[in-house]
Amino acid sequence: MAYHVLSMDGGPSAPLYIANLLALERWQPGFLARVDHFVGSSAGAIAAAYLATQLPESPTTEQSQACLQGCLDFVNQCFVALEPTSDDAYLQFLLGKTALSSSEPLEAALHATLGNLRLADVPRPFSCQGGRMDEPWGPQVLSNTGDVPENPTLVSAVLRSSSGPMCLPIHQIHVDGFVYTNNPAMSAVTRMVKHGVTTLADLVILAAGGDDGSSSLSNIFLPQNDLRFDQRAMPKPVSDLALQLDGAELELLSDHYHHLAEAMEGLAERAEKLGLKLTPDALGPDESNWGWLAWLAYLPNPVYLLQVLFSSAGRGVTQQLDDLVGERSFRLAPMGLMTSNVGFLLIALRQSEIVAGACARTAALWQDRITNALLDFQPTVPATLRWVEQTWMKA
Repeated sequence: MAYHVLSMDGGPSAPLYIANLLALERWQPGFLARVDHFVGSSAGAIAAAYLATQLPESPTTEQSQACLQGCLDFVNQCFVALEPTSDDAYLQFLLGKTALSSSEPLEAALHATLGNLRLADVPRPFSCQGGRMDEPWGPQVLSNTGDVPENPTLVSAVLRSSSGPMCLPIHQIHVDGFVYTNNPAMSAVTRMVKHGVTTLADLVILAAGGDDGSSSLSNIFLPQNDLRFDQRAMPKPVSDLALQLDGAELELLSDHYHHLAEAMEGLAERAEKLGLKLTPDALGPDESNWGWLAWLAYLPNPVYLLQVLFSSAGRGVTQQLDDLVGERSFRLAPMGLMTSNVGFLLIALRQSEIVAGACARTAALWQDRITNALLDFQPTVPATLRWVEQTWMKA
């Protein structure tokens, strides 16, 4: 019997992929009800914990949509809770005395929704991963399936998976799951197979995240890309498409483009006020002999190393799953208006509403047929719907 796994990455792309999962439920009613196991890391663990506890048994599509909307609101609320609570927090962080943020606001937000439920009592199969900081050193998968040698509260399990190094205090000798991999799909799959929860032959897995470089839109932050957005004149790829349209489709394209250009300009303007200069030529092709400044503190693309690690983890695990289970594995990770590293910095600068807005706008661009094709999103909407209809719903 098919065993459906929904795996969710950590990082600031969580509101983006949750919005797209909500669209999938609208387009393919019953999509969420087929999930047998919710898996997450960091922000994905927050989302997985919400869905595993709040989704009713045998939900209607209306209940599934409401649950996904509640999950989206919950994750955005938790992002606000991750913001530093005072100006002094920045000074203490720069002096190397404390983590940037306190874990208390996040813990309070988690308790308010998840309560004191123990991991073993979560009503649906759930797994999240963290990184153990003491002997035995290494990744730890916390789950209510298979062997459960430890039964912490669900809040504690999520905090172990979400305690980003230097961002939040270490929680019960654990740090964020992304120190192992930001895409938790493979660690969950190997655990399930090991403990007899499922077999590779029965596995159907959807891994959701946000891979930078998965659209022309996200590529504007990467080297050697010539796509630009300007309120005054459409770039050639957009104007060429406009020549092929008329009536309502042309009006829709024009509306989307100008909203997009306005969003890009607004994001750049706000970011530059915060000291983050967002420019398309972030890293030139001739600047290959990089020291730590280029990887960590180059203002046009700050903390670029984090962006590389997140996207590499997402795609690397996906390639491994493709090798193991083939077409029964699918990666839904379109990224656009905001790269992962900039998203983290905006939350650190107490601007999480920009993160929420950028994710919502990118999700709308991915979901629309015209802008989906125009911006070369991967995966496309048609490819995603084919996989959901032919594999996820029929397996």
